[in-house]
Amino acid sequence: MMRKFIFALIALLCFAGAQGARKNKEKTPEYLPLPEKYDGSMATLDTLAYRSLELPDSLRPIFLNYVARHGARYMSSHKKTQTLEHVIRVAAERGVLTPEGKAFGELLHRLDSLSEGRWGLLSPEGKAEQRFLGKWLLREFPDLIGKGNVSAVSSYVPRVVQTMYTLSETILTTDSLEPDATFSTSEGKKFDPLVRFFESDKQYEDFLDRGPWTPIYSSWLRTRVPSAPAGRLFTPGSGLKEDILRTLSMHIYSVLQSLRCSGLGVPTTRWMSEDEYRSCWEAENLDKYLRRTWTSVSDEPARAVTPLLMALISGMDQAGRSELLKEQNLKDTSDALSAKMYFGHAETLMPLFSLMNLPGCSVLVNDWADLPSEWKDYEIVPMGANLVITLLRSKRGYLHAAVCLNGKWVEPMRDGRIIVPYVALRAYWLERAQAALHTSGGK
Repeated sequence: MMRKFIFALIALLCFAGAQGARKNKEKTPEYLPLPEKYDGSMATLDTLAYRSLELPDSLRPIFLNYVARHGARYMSSHKKTQTLEHVIRVAAERGVLTPEGKAFGELLHRLDSLSEGRWGLLSPEGKAEQRFLGKWLLREFPDLIGKGNVSAVSSYVPRVVQTMYTLSETILTTDSLEPDATFSTSEGKKFDPLVRFFESDKQYEDFLDRGPWTPIYSSWLRTRVPSAPAGRLFTPGSGLKEDILRTLSMHIYSVLQSLRCSGLGVPTTRWMSEDEYRSCWEAENLDKYLRRTWTSVSDEPARAVTPLLMALISGMDQAGRSELLKEQNLKDTSDALSAKMYFGHAETLMPLFSLMNLPGCSVLVNDWADLPSEWKDYEIVPMGANLVITLLRSKRGYLHAAVCLNGKWVEPMRDGRIIVPYVALRAYWLERAQAALHTSGGK
């Protein structure tokens, strides 16, 4: 598909080559940084948002689930820039490239050079992010993380593995770690059904490729995405049609939104106005919402992530049983896990948060134009996004739970309570999982 798109662009540019380049004698304006929130899912984690959970003396943490996206990284691959580089090169050869187009081509070349050998790896910002999270987990849950038995798994993708090891190294090298504490890590494709189901689940993969969301997004792209950012790179005689320019504008946005988290610069109004940048974000936000969450269009993402939710519930069930056996001296529970960690991707978290019906993560809208104010990817899955579910036990043996999303303790059942009975939360999530499986035919 991408190759056909590039060939079509080359043909149009060749046809327009005789038109020549337009001379631009405008005075260079002062460029301003674009708002970070419109970097979307490439926005960096707000570490200032992290808060402690205020617990009554009657409750103590006995287990922790941790599900996280990899940290801030360099651009994922050369694919981020190669389409634009190719089009700009052909336009220059045909004499239809503006000075702005030439300057943007130089920016792409600099980004390629700075990313060489580091494609997709954690940036310094990403490493700092994970060190912060490791220290926060250890400070908030010293008995579970610093004294217990922790097991962590990740997808096979290097940036995710690097995230897991950066966080675990932070924990393992602190002075507050007890000598008897254990921390095991493992990665590989065997964990795909949990953290990369968007590739291992053929039914979901087909949905992502061309599901019922397609006409909705295509209409939005055609009517809402500006063509001007790409249009400014080429002369009026380039011959590039509006739909192609809109697609190229989204490619430009994809590059610009990656600058901050990779530590390679800041997107500015030189390339897009704030309104244009926001419009491109709205398109990408809609794409993620339609393809990665439980919506009125489809519950396929919720069905696909159900195995991960069941694994989280199973871990808490086992922890509750182990605590009971320990109390009654019926079994040696010294090898019981105190925490289980899963490291994946934004595409892992969005369906999960939606299935769990976490505040702000699962919404139904009647008008797609309302979505930007209802569902915001930069709040849900910024770089380093994470979910903490802590299982709590009362002195009388009752189990409760609390949920922390990106540092904020939320109401997991949307009923005004931060701490809820585990049996109620478990039933709530199981009911949603069963509904997702039922409406998808249980496939």
